[in-house]
Amino acid sequence: MTGGPELWGNVAQWASAIGTTLGIALTGYTLFKRHRDERILEFDRLYRDHRGDLQDFWELLLRAWSRHRAANPGLPENLSTLIAAAGAPPRAAAIRDWARVSEPTLTPDQRVLWEFVHRFYPGGSDTAWAKGILSSDADARRFHEARGRLAWFWNTESMGVPDWHFDEHHADDGDLVVLLAWLEIALAQVIRVAGPGRVRLWRLAERVDTR
Repeated sequence: MTGGPELWGNVAQWASAIGTTLGIALTGYTLFKRHRDERILEFDRLYRDHRGDLQDFWELLLRAWSRHRAANPGLPENLSTLIAAAGAPPRAAAIRDWARVSEPTLTPDQRVLWEFVHRFYPGGSDTAWAKGILSSDADARRFHEARGRLAWFWNTESMGVPDWHFDEHHADDGDLVVLLAWLEIALAQVIRVAGPGRVRLWRLAERVDTR
């Protein structure tokens, strides 16, 4: 291959430009990967701090499910079976209008789940945590506060965490995320929350929807 000094000079410039571009891209990817890995570690560390909330949430919710089943024969013993059948709740542009807009579109399984979660926030009280299906106001408040912290965590701290991390390391939290989305809707009908609600939480619930 032959060529004058001008040609070889251009080739050298092109090679230098390509090398610079690849170097910038590699640096950018390295920084991106480091930030992503740090977010994953931070997410998991913060989630461990919510162990008490998880314990309160599941203890009180499953106690309420047993009470609900006793009053409604024919419901599955395992709540997870119903969650898998119902899946994520349908969305509404404004969460406070959900009952009017989306409730008429519910499938039979979704209606059963909605009737259950709605009993946690029946309204008609000065506080959002009126005892509803739970046996005391103290339990209702404990459940409400645990649910609120968990919903905030999944909606906020999950930002920047890749979906594959949830699939590989938090698959067992699918039922929790779906229930949190449904409970957000029940609460919003009582306190009339403006806007679309916790959008990231809803998106995660739709992602784990196995229907």
